[in-house]
Amino acid sequence: MRFGNGMNKDLLDFIEKYLNDDFKKRNIGLYKMHMGSGLGAAMTFASSDMLINVLIERSVIEIILASISDKKKYWDLHLIKSYLDFKHNSDRKDKKERRNILVFNWDSKQSAEFLLENFDKINGLFNEDRYNETKK
Repeated sequence: MRFGNGMNKDLLDFIEKYLNDDFKKRNIGLYKMHMGSGLGAAMTFASSDMLINVLIERSVIEIILASISDKKKYWDLHLIKSYLDFKHNSDRKDKKERRNILVFNWDSKQSAEFLLENFDKINGLFNEDRYNETKK
């Protein structure tokens, strides 16, 4: 386990390895950065409709998202994945399968891959015109 500057390096390495190239292609820029000397660090990036907060705390990297129009309410990427699975597949799944949508586990690499593979769909959820409908 790394502490202090090692955690900062782990976060920077993750962003460089999994997100940076795609973010550059999509014109997603750095919005805010917090690199502490303690047990956590965070970098927030902004697209046209959402904030993407990549954070590391106690050696666990997470991605959480917020609408540009509601910067104080962040949504965990796991929740977004479940929402999309329910929205697009609920009619084809029985009750047990729908329950399993909520119970899944992935590592930080898989969460980055999911974000990038579904970026347009996810970004659309945070579009200011659709955001109020999404958060219902």
